[in-house]
Amino acid sequence: MTESLIPQSIFPDLPRETPAIDKNGNFSMLWSLGFSSLFQALQANYKNEGIIIPSLTQSQADTIRNQYVPYIGNPLPPGVINITGQMILNTSFPGPQIFIISFDGATPPNVTAVKWWTFTIT
Repeated sequence: MTESLIPQSIFPDLPRETPAIDKNGNFSMLWSLGFSSLFQALQANYKNEGIIIPSLTQSQADTIRNQYVPYIGNPLPPGVINITGQMILNTSFPGPQIFIISFDGATPPNVTAVKWWTFTIT
């Protein structure tokens, strides 16, 4: 991996450039856009039952895993995010999976394995 992964927030940050409302009591354009983005993100990621686990195909899951394979035997470099614990619904079989990066006991720890672990809820 040649570029650092910058984590993207699910929810937008608050606009800080302008006041929230104008002198007429209307939301500013940035605040209106911020609220619109927030509502869209909430609608896309939540439903009545709670948080929706993102759906990915096996190919998409493999693409994510393959980004971490080159680090096996070495520490994760600065700027590379440890995504252990991230969950997906794999639509290729379907089933829930959690991403796990395993490390050894060295200082700094070396990556020993990267895997999407399929689990069942019983």
